[in-house]
Amino acid sequence: MTESVAHYTKPINNSRNLFLGILGHDLRNPIGAASMAAQWMKRSGTLDPKQAKIVSDLVRTTYRATRILDDLLDLARSSFGTDIPIANSQTDLASLCRAIADELRSVNEKQTLTVVQEGDPNGLWDPARMGQVLSNLMGNAVQYSDGTRPVSVTISGNDPPRFSR
Repeated sequence: MTESVAHYTKPINNSRNLFLGILGHDLRNPIGAASMAAQWMKRSGTLDPKQAKIVSDLVRTTYRATRILDDLLDLARSSFGTDIPIANSQTDLASLCRAIADELRSVNEKQTLTVVQEGDPNGLWDPARMGQVLSNLMGNAVQYSDGTRPVSVTISGNDPPRFSR
């Protein structure tokens, strides 16, 4: 029975992963076009302050969408035996969280979203992967809140440093 299940699920999993890889690859062109258009608009210098903010949000959002596609392709590759790359760099999680909060506010104008920083938010993180985690958590909080109370995110850098031996 176990062999039958394994034999049956392997081609299904391979087909799913191939589909995800193709989907991620095919979405690159339209997102890339939107990103280039937003960057061109930003450089044009003909925007009023409200338009400039919207275009900046669009540039940032299309960049994150591209990163999500990269992650989708990494996931598809990993299922075929390739490692998912992690690129740690010095990152300020509070700044990253505030940028994501700005994105969420632009599409959820009625929801109050606050970011509170305690301590030092800097560390070695993969900013794209952490951005994805924060975006998912904050997006879910906004989506599933009743909208009557603010959604508050606290970034706490108060843990004592940990050293590996």
